[in-house]
Amino acid sequence: IMLGGDMGTAIILTAILFGLLWLAGAPTRLFAGVLSVAALLGVILIKTSPNRMARLSCIGATEPQSGPVDCWQAVHGIYALASGGIFGSGLGASVEKWGQLPEAHTDFIFAVTGEELGLAGTLSVLALFAALG
Repeated sequence: IMLGGDMGTAIILTAILFGLLWLAGAPTRLFAGVLSVAALLGVILIKTSPNRMARLSCIGATEPQSGPVDCWQAVHGIYALASGGIFGSGLGASVEKWGQLPEAHTDFIFAVTGEELGLAGTLSVLALFAALG
C-alpha cells in the first residue's frame, strides 16, 4: 500500500493490526518496539515526500497564503466548521461548499457537515461512528 503512495490506508491497517495484536494478548514490549519502528518509518516517509510535508505545514494555518505553501483547502475547511455555529446553517446552505472549498466532496465532507449541521450535527455524526465502532 505504501508503494502505491497511500499512507492513510497504511496507517489505518497498522492500527487494525495493533488492535488485533492487543486482543490476541501480545506482550507490551512488542507494542513498544513495533510502535517505535512504525513512528520512525512514518517520520521518514513524511520527510521524503513533498506532498506530505506541504499538507503537514498547513496545520494551524489561518490564512490561505500564509507561507510558501498554499493552504487554501485546509483554511477554508476551518472556516466552514467555524461558521456552522451550534445548529448550522441548514442542509444545502453551505457557503464554503458552493464556492470556496474546492474539494468539498473529499476529506473535507466533515467540514461541510459542520457548516450545515453545526456542532450538534457533527457531534451526532461522531456519536454514530462511535456506536458503529
